Amino acid sequence: MEHVVACEGHEVFLREVLHLRKAVGLRGQNLLKEVAHAARVAEDLDAAWEVLAEAIQTVMRRYGIPKPYEKLKALTRGKGHMTPEVIHAFVETLEIPEDAKDRLRKLTPATYIGKAPELARRC
Repeated sequence: MEHVVACEGHEVFLREVLHLRKAVGLRGQNLLKEVAHAARVAEDLDAAWEVLAEAIQTVMRRYGIPKPYEKLKALTRGKGHMTPEVIHAFVETLEIPEDAKDRLRKLTPATYIGKAPELARRC
């Protein structure tokens, strides 16, 4: 099944909704509930910038930055809500190549999938 895609305004593409309806036989109110649920998941994900800590830590390790876990822990724990601005400001402080910073700047909670493709191939 195609995945539900979120874009600005947390819209759900009609193609995916129709595919979902066809795949599971949803009708009427059930379809509306699923669409509302998908929109809520997209909103929750958009507010969870701390999920990018894993990607940032991986890049920090790749470039030999000491104690990446501890540095990200200090950034993310007990500070409340992480925002794109906080994450991007942290990325700017890293002593890594500019192209690596660019890749990290382009990540969002909705676009970061980590090792999911690799793990899926193992199944």
